[in-house]
Amino acid sequence: MGYKHLGINERIYIENQLKFKVKISEIAKNLNRSISTINREVNRNKDNNHYFSLIAQNKAENRKQLHVYFHKFKNRELVKYVQQKLLLGWSPEQIYGKIKNFHQEWIISFKSQIVKLSATKLFF
Repeated sequence: MGYKHLGINERIYIENQLKFKVKISEIAKNLNRSISTINREVNRNKDNNHYFSLIAQNKAENRKQLHVYFHKFKNRELVKYVQQKLLLGWSPEQIYGKIKNFHQEWIISFKSQIVKLSATKLFF
């Protein structure tokens, strides 16, 4: 059986149990999940040391959407470069111009790739 992602109902349950100081192992047992799954969920989705189900669900949806974009890009060095420039506030046009002039070994289409990558900037 493959991995099944946590759903909003499970996240709400986790949030409520954590409020009552229930141990992660007990939460995992009640949800029929591994302890590491619950631990990872709580740790990667904490906000100011508190777990909120709606925030966790939103983060999970954003990560899923990012995955759909990034699995299309084979050149990880190029993806990292574009991400760094976006985080510095560069526009897609500026990034494309720099790549075209200084990184000609990277083949990139402004419309099909940088625009998609810039849309994902919202999820960092």
